[in-house]
Order: sequence, then C-alpha cells, then structure tokens
Amino acid sequence: METNKAQTILESITHFYCDRCKAIRPVKRKPHILETKGRYILCKGDFVCERCGFRLSTYCENCKKVQPLDIEVPWMSEPDDSFLGGDVLCSKCRLIIGTLFRPEVSQSGRLKRAGTKHVEHHA
Repeated sequence: METNKAQTILESITHFYCDRCKAIRPVKRKPHILETKGRYILCKGDFVCERCGFRLSTYCENCKKVQPLDIEVPWMSEPDDSFLGGDVLCSKCRLIIGTLFRPEVSQSGRLKRAGTKHVEHHA
C-alpha cells in the first residue's frame, strides 16, 4: 500500500459533522483504510460519532456501492498547508459523503484554532 498525504489526512482527523447531532463531534471510530491510489482512498467501515453513535458510511448513494474516497481539503488549511478539515467525496460521481475535521472543537460546535476567531461550519 502506498503512503501518501491523503492517507495521512484520513488518519489525522479527530472530528466530523454528525448528521444526527447536527454538530461537529469527535470520531469514536474511523473506516479501515484498505488501499490508497494517488489521492484516492479505498476504505471499509464507517465514521462513528462518539456522542450518539451515528454511523457515517463510506457507501455512495448515487453509485450504489462503496467507491474510493477523495478528501478535498483546500478550503480549510493552515498557511503552512497543514490539514484542518475538508469534504469526503465519492471519487466517481463527486457526491459529498461527509465533512471531516482535525481541529480542537468547542462544545458549541464551532471550530477553534489558537490565536484566531471561531470558524462556523455550514452544512
């Protein structure tokens, strides 16, 4: 299996947007990475909300099967290009499956970065 930035990004996330809680929540469990090819990641399993147990599947509703994932991150990164968050997309049809985060998150569901203003997540 290749080692690349996409794999590192998936492994580094700590939070995701939980559709049941309607808030950014810590991830209790992440999908298992089976293979990486370039920027695409083939996974098995779900992202599981630590608070309510909601499972965000890597299954694509449009394609009707599990496709490799693409994590699109340019809209949320530090000036040094370190990952803060991004959308998880189906690599085939580009459906947004979920949104992942790596920052510290306040109880109000806002992203909190040291020395900066709070950034709201808009679903």
